[in-house]
Order: sequence, then structure tokens, then C-alpha cells
Amino acid sequence: MLTGFPFSALLLFPSGTGPRLLHGLLAVVAGLVASLALSAEPLISHQALSVTGPGRVGFSRVQGSASGVLFTNEIPAQWVARNRLLEDGAGVAAGDVDGDGRCDLYFCRTVGSNALFRNLGDWQFEEITPRAGVACAGNQSTGAVLVDVDGDTDLDLLVAGLGTGVRLFLNDGRGQFTESKNSGLRGGMGSRSLTLGDFDGDRQLDLYVANYRASTIKDSPVRFKLTQVGGKMEVPVEYRDRFTVETTDGGSPVLIELGEPDVLYRNRGQGRFEEVSWTNGVFRDHRGVVLSEVPRDWGLSALFRDVNADGLPDLYVCNDFYSVDRVWINDGHGGFRAVEPTTFRKLPWASMAVDFADINRDGLEDLFVADMLGVSRHERQSQRSNLETGAVPTFGWGWRTGEGLRPTQVMRNTLFLNQGNGDYAEVAQLSGVQATGWTWGALFLDLDLDGYEDLLIANGHLHDHLNSDLQRRAGALGLASTPVARSNLFGLFPELALPNMVLRNQHDLTFADRSQAWGFDRKGVTHGMILADLDGDGDMDVVTNDGNAEAGLYRNETAAPRIAVRLQGREGNSHGVGATILVKSPQLTQSQQIISGGRYLSGDEMVRVFAAQPVPTSIEVRWRSGQRSVVTNLTANTRYILQEPALGR
Repeated sequence: MLTGFPFSALLLFPSGTGPRLLHGLLAVVAGLVASLALSAEPLISHQALSVTGPGRVGFSRVQGSASGVLFTNEIPAQWVARNRLLEDGAGVAAGDVDGDGRCDLYFCRTVGSNALFRNLGDWQFEEITPRAGVACAGNQSTGAVLVDVDGDTDLDLLVAGLGTGVRLFLNDGRGQFTESKNSGLRGGMGSRSLTLGDFDGDRQLDLYVANYRASTIKDSPVRFKLTQVGGKMEVPVEYRDRFTVETTDGGSPVLIELGEPDVLYRNRGQGRFEEVSWTNGVFRDHRGVVLSEVPRDWGLSALFRDVNADGLPDLYVCNDFYSVDRVWINDGHGGFRAVEPTTFRKLPWASMAVDFADINRDGLEDLFVADMLGVSRHERQSQRSNLETGAVPTFGWGWRTGEGLRPTQVMRNTLFLNQGNGDYAEVAQLSGVQATGWTWGALFLDLDLDGYEDLLIANGHLHDHLNSDLQRRAGALGLASTPVARSNLFGLFPELALPNMVLRNQHDLTFADRSQAWGFDRKGVTHGMILADLDGDGDMDVVTNDGNAEAGLYRNETAAPRIAVRLQGREGNSHGVGATILVKSPQLTQSQQIISGGRYLSGDEMVRVFAAQPVPTSIEVRWRSGQRSVVTNLTANTRYILQEPALGR
């Protein structure tokens, strides 16, 4: 709440003012504005938004020939025959790399060079990859995030790749990048998605890397003999970091390939990271016992997010296959503790993406996790899993001693409704979101700006590997041990081209398909998907990185009144990552968090948008540092920039 000073007299910056100029101007008036806040003394600017368009709800696709974003992530079949993990695609990252106030785009390419496009305004872009120094040629890139890791306010670049781990490129503030040679980040791993947050409270953004594998035994066979010890089959010592043996409910041994360990990096400042051990006390199980073994899961994505509303970044990790998702709650002392096994009683078998939203506006964060159940009855019958009649997916749940509390893995999406007592009700089938196809990306966005967040889905796969009839035919061909044989094998499976989807929140825990009506039903294969305000009108546009097709730019045409919020944090967290933003009116409280990365292979622009209400409205920001900022008497169609108060004020 502001007192003693008319809000309209606060600074009004022209469109396109860069963050460094804005930061300097704010500093000049710090002494004046800081005296205005009752509680947290925020520094504030506001900027009127130009809201134009046809006034309908939904998207219009902007073609590359018009925008200049001529980018295609081509994934050649001969490369897939050598390493099938390349099929899982690549992502996209958004952020203002040169400080001109416009959001730029960085696309990853599975084979070849990545591409950075500078936003020129009015939906025009130019590629600046060579002069920016971020091509990453031959990297087999998967994921990327634009984020300030060294605390100098400009956005640096993190790039993940298959077999290359994570690379860091430091920004000079003008969109020129230099790769760090002493970042401390590990190479050689099959890294996928990235997420950042200040898990230990030192005001530096730490990094969590979801690792999958750089390659799989299916494409690079190895031979060894199992030995029987004490009635159990064991893997030779030299292979135990990659394989294990499980037993089915029928007593038969099954050789299981393990994923690579994920990595948590502590940010030591100045662009230097330090790997955190899994077994030194930072990670504990649900009983509080320090982990004794390094988890070797098949990580697809991860998201730092305050799950339990204590102001601390918790961590949700989406894992593939039998490696069950992991949910880590921040203990406030620089560590994490696993949630109780009964917190989430059902988890997906193949979790691709996760996002959070208060879907029923009860003040509690709910979450959606994507899997790949077909939408139609035909799809579900033809894509029946060969595992669904046995206990193999959970290796013992329901019959093995001690596994009674293990979450059941289900081959569909899940939607968890927060009960407010630490438990969640799984309501995906009630809500109508249990089946969206082979889903890679999922995010919540209030597209119609009615105050309730809708759900966007990115779909499709290069091959319909779930087709049971084709699986039977492929199995009859025997082991495909060479790239040529695998190329012939994969040729049996057609492309699984699926439409992307947008599901409208009906305000009653149910969602309705509005994909066609709202212009988000392109059929194909979409991997990375992010939110970014590309035209500065205060609503969130959508960008996708598609497999073997031109990248998608979707202009948000919604003309409903909105409030956009950007944050300026202090020290190493210059963009307020981890802050919770509440936009309050007497009828409705909307909430969102500033995240960095956390999308499948991708990362949003760090801005959040809310529906404007026709009654007095306020913003409350709960910063990661524990500080609090409040601004009242908001005006619709305005962008507000809030600066984090200094500690102790």
C-alpha cells in the first residue's frame, strides 16, 4: 500500500526501455520512492500497455516467412538409427539478451547448430547466432535456459546436450556470449531439462539438471553374464552403475538399464558452480535418513517450485519408466527431504512435464503431470502397453514385502488437487485431463484472462512406438543390432502426428477442449513449449520447437484487460526467481511464481500476467528472501515492475 504520494506520479517508462537503463533510473529515485511503501518499500515503475487485436480469445500463428524465425529442428532418420534418444527433440528459451526491452528466442537443434533470434519489434526477428557466439555446433543440444547466473543482471545461457552435459555461456550485456571454461558444470552426460532456484538461501541461483542417458543399450549392445548369489541374480561389478536385475511377480529375472544420475549444482557466484553430493546429507528420504545411494533415474524434466507455501523452492522431478517421480521438500536448512510415500498415491509411468497452478482459486497450489495416454478409444486400443497386465511397471507393488506404500504408476496424465493438509487428491479423470496423447510439454496459462488458468499441451512423436500391433511385427524381426537394421525397424512405425491442445478451465475442476476454437491445434510433433511476451502487449505468447517442422510462434490475440508483472531482485537473484506474486481483488486472488527453466527442455521469459478485475486490485510479492512488497490501486492494461526491498527494511 502506498501513502502520501499519488500513484499516477510514479515513473512511467517508454516502451523499449532496457533493463540496465531502467535499473539505473530506479536507483536515482530510490531515496524518493523507498519511503512510499508501508511494509516492504518496493521500488516501482508502471507502463501502460497497448492492447490491440481482433478481440477474440486464442492464438494466431505467425509464419517464419513473415517473422524471420526460419528454424527447423530436423532429426534425420539415419541419426535416430544410431541413437534413438535423439527422437525426444529439443527445446527453446526466451529472454532479453541485449537489454533493448524485447524478448529474444534461442532454439536448440538436435543435429547441427542452435540459433539465436533477436527481436526487432512488431513480430520481426533476425538471426544473430554467429556474432553472439552460441551456435553449439555438433552439441546434439536438448535443452536451454536464459538466466542471470553471475548476478550482473543480464541473461546468460545454459545449454544441455546428449553426451555433452551442460555448457555455460556468459553474456556481456549486449548479447555477446563467451563460453565459460571453469563453470564447474559436468560434461559427457545425457542432459535434458534445466531448472534454477535458490535452494540454500544464499541469494544465488542454483541449478538442477535432469539427466536421462547419452545413449541406450538398445542402440549400443553390451554382453555380460549374470551370476546367482544367495538365490538372487547379480550384475557384474563393472556394470552396476548402468544395470540392475529385478524380479517379476512370476519370479523371472529382468535386466534393467538405469538412467544417469541427475545433478544439483550450488552456485558459488561469478558463474561458478559446485556439484552437490547425493549422499552427504543434502538429500534425505521421507524418514529423514541420509541417502546412501545415488538415484539413477531416467530424468526428463524438473521444476523448482514452492509446493507447500513456505517461501522455499521445493523440487519436482519427472522421471521416465519405472524410475518413479521424485518430490523433494526444502527443509529450510540447505537440504531436501522426500515427501511421504502417501502424499501422491498415483504417479505417471512416463512423466514428461509438470506445472503448477491454483486451478480452483482456493489459495492452494495444484499440479499437473503429463504422460502419453491416447485421447480416442482407437488410440487407446491400438497403443495398449505390453506391460499393463503384469506387475512389471512397479516391480513388486502390491505383492512384494515393503512395497505397499509405494505410489502406483499409471499410464496416463495426473492432476493433483491440493487438500491443504499435505495430501493431494488425484482428479485427472474427474477433470477430463487424463488423456492428451503423447505429451511432451504442459503449462498453465490464463489464455482467456478470466482469472483461472487454462492448460496447454505440446504433443506428438516421430514414431508411433506404442502401437502394439507394430510392436509385435517388430519383435518378430529379432534384435536390430546395427544402424541399418534399426532404420528398417523404425520404418515400420509411422509418425505419430498429434494436435497440440488447449483445455479451458471451467471453474468447477473440469477442463474443456478449446484447441480448434482458440487456434492451438496444429498437428505434428512438438517438443519444447514456452511462454513469452514477444510483442510487449502484456499477454503471453507461445513459442514451440517442433520436430521436423518449422518452429511455432503463436500470437496471443486475447484483448481482455490484464496486469503484467516483472520483478527486479537483488544480488545474485536479479529477476526474482522463486518469488510468489499474488494479485488480489475482493472477488478473486490469483497467484503465480517466477520460475527459471522447468519446462520440458525449455525456459519461459520471466514475466507473469494476470486478469485485471473491475474492482480495486493489489499486488503482493513474497520474495525468496522473505521480504514482502505490496502495491494497491492497480490500473488495468499496465505493466508493473517491482524491485525487491533491501534486507532488513
